[in-house]
Amino acid sequence: MKKYFIRFCLLALVFSLVAGVADAQTTTPPKKKTTRKVGATAKNKKKTTVKSQVASAAVAPQDTAKPAPVIPVADVKLDTIRRSLRNDAIIERNLVKDRTPLPYLHIREDDAVYRQRVWEEIDVHQKMNLPFVYKAVEDNGSQMFINILLQAIKSGQITAFDANVDDRFTTPMTYSQISGLLVPKPESISIPDPVKDPDGSKGITKDTTIVHDWDPTIV
Repeated sequence: MKKYFIRFCLLALVFSLVAGVADAQTTTPPKKKTTRKVGATAKNKKKTTVKSQVASAAVAPQDTAKPAPVIPVADVKLDTIRRSLRNDAIIERNLVKDRTPLPYLHIREDDAVYRQRVWEEIDVHQKMNLPFVYKAVEDNGSQMFINILLQAIKSGQITAFDANVDDRFTTPMTYSQISGLLVPKPESISIPDPVKDPDGSKGITKDTTIVHDWDPTIV
């Protein structure tokens, strides 16, 4: 009797284990199907994002404003220095080029009796200052004093200072700032359009920019 009871218990234990394994297999979903579902969801999200981007691009407003005209900066256009390829003189004129100016001597403070600052304005209308408006052109460019001065400022050989700030040489001026003082600034104006409105009856105009040139001979 004991043998039959033990066999019955063992069979019941085996059946319970088999039923638990079968139940676990039926309740656990396969991994492949889960991966496919996640992939499909990602694709749907991607499509939704693309659609939203296309919709936002289609609704974006367009800028229909007329662009402002570009006004160039005032500039003093200096002539390009063209050196002669032949010697017009009988001798080589290298005397001035070979000269080296003497350096200033050191002055002790005890030796200085007084000091004085001199400001001088060169008026080329005066007869004694006519050499400053000499119009000849040599190998080093135009011999007008203003052209020589501007060439030296543009190349950085000398430094110009703003005398309107103070008289102690504290505010250097650039070549573009000097050009703005010598040449009027370009201006944009509206003029009649001869192409779209030949007879001027429609009142159609177009924007144009007037650029002023600097003439050193006009003083």
